[in-house]
Parts: sequence; structure tokens; C-alpha cells
Amino acid sequence: MKNWKLIGKIATFFTVVSAVITILLAIVTYLLLSIASSGAPMEYVAFYILSTIMPYLLVTIFALVVAVMSRGAETPEETPQPTEEEALPPTEPTEDNA
Repeated sequence: MKNWKLIGKIATFFTVVSAVITILLAIVTYLLLSIASSGAPMEYVAFYILSTIMPYLLVTIFALVVAVMSRGAETPEETPQPTEEEALPPTEPTEDNA
């Protein structure tokens, strides 16, 4: 289970890094469009930003899915162990008729 912990930490790191890069890229793209074409309609700006950040957004989503799945896998389900009384079958007293 050490591997799942390591995979979870790596996936969490990639999730955070790719989310930060995605946000920075969206901001930089917006500022670039506002400088280059100030008269562009808002729909064009929104679609252009979305098409630019889509690969990074997909990496973020995949890394988040792996991080969540590895967190679920690293906590094993505990099955209750039977006690001695529960492990032994119940015995019924027998009567001797002699």
C-alpha cells in the first residue's frame, strides 16, 4: 500500500501544479486578447480562452481523479474479526438416557 500513498502524493502535486498553470494561462490569454483585439466580442474571448486551456484542464481533471482514487485505495476496509465465542459453533447439551 506504500505505492498507493506515493501515487496519491504525486497525483495531488500534479493536480495543484496543473490547476495553477491553467489559471495563469487563462489570465495571460485574457490579457493578451484585451491588448491585441480590444473590440472582440466576449463569446470569442471565452471560447478562445477555453480552447487554449483545455489540455491543461484535462490534465488537472485526470490527476484529480487519480488522486481521489488512490486516497480511497489506501484506506483498507476493515472487516471485523470474530471473537472466540463467535468463532466456535454453539454446542447444545446432550442428555444421557441409560
